[in-house]
Amino acid sequence: MRPPPLWGRIGDAHSGGSPSAASYPPDRQLAGIRHVGVPEVELTEELAERRKAVAELGQAMRHLTSRAIGGEVSVDVMRRVAEDVRRLAATLGERQRRLDERSSVDDLQRGQRPFNPVVGPGNPVAPPMRVEIIDGAAIGW
Repeated sequence: MRPPPLWGRIGDAHSGGSPSAASYPPDRQLAGIRHVGVPEVELTEELAERRKAVAELGQAMRHLTSRAIGGEVSVDVMRRVAEDVRRLAATLGERQRRLDERSSVDDLQRGQRPFNPVVGPGNPVAPPMRVEIIDGAAIGW
């Protein structure tokens, strides 16, 4: 039996809080996916921790973007923050996957796509929302 994935609950982008260990649906075998040759992914503790870290980073980046858009700080502060962001971007850029390479946290058989631009908790442009399948219907909030 597979343990449930540990995904962060997205929450309010303004809260700055870290995501909790909530399930990120659909976490079920997607219909017909086995027939297209998508490999199965074993959910390990390492993968669960990586997914949680991806969600935490996405939440932090949404919070940073929110503060940047609404901030009325001095020019010196903006330039200092811009330099800090460039330094952090260089750190994240130390190992980049190819455009045709699947993310290490994806599970296509189960619909787990943390960098999805619509609902991916690790994608900073994805709105903070959650989707669950309840009685066969997709419910989002």
